[in-house]
Amino acid sequence: MYKKNIKLVLILVGIILIVPITAYAVSNVIEYISKVENTDNIKQELLEEKEQYTNVITEMAKTEKLEIDEELTNKIEEQTEKIAEKEQEIINIINRFYPNEYKELKEQLDSKNINSDNHDVSNTSPEMKFYNLVLDIIENETLTNQELNLLKEFMTSQYSNAEGNKDVQERIERLCM
Repeated sequence: MYKKNIKLVLILVGIILIVPITAYAVSNVIEYISKVENTDNIKQELLEEKEQYTNVITEMAKTEKLEIDEELTNKIEEQTEKIAEKEQEIINIINRFYPNEYKELKEQLDSKNINSDNHDVSNTSPEMKFYNLVLDIIENETLTNQELNLLKEFMTSQYSNAEGNKDVQERIERLCM
C-alpha cells in the first residue's frame, strides 16, 4: 500500500506541477500569438498611414507644381507681352524715319524665313540692311533717351547675329556698347 500511495503522491505532485507549467506555457503561447496578431495589425495600420501620407504629399506636390507652372506661364506671358511691346516701339521708331525702307526690308525678311541657322551676314542681305538702318537712326536721327536706349539695347542683343560682318559689328560696338 505504501508503494501505491507513493505512486499516487507522485502522480498528484506531477499533476500539480505539470498543470501550472502547462497553463503558464499555454498563456505565453496565447500572449505571443496575440502579439503577432497585433504586430500584423500594427504593420497594416502603418502601411495604411504611409499610403495616406504619400497621397497627401503627392497631392501637395501636384498643387504646388500647378501653382509653379501657373506662375511660370504668367511670367512667360508677361515677358512675351513686354517683348512684343518693345518690338512694336522699335517698328514705330523705324517707321517714323524710314517707312518705305522698313516696309521693303520687312517683306524681304518675311520671304526669307530667317532663323538661327540661316543668317546671311553679307552687306546686301536684308538682315544687315535692317541692322544698318537701325544704326543709321541711332547715329543720325533725333531720339528721346528712351528711344535711343531701346534701339541700342536691341542692337546690342543682335551683335552675335552680325558675327562675320565686321562693319556692322564695329558700328554696334561704337554706337551701342
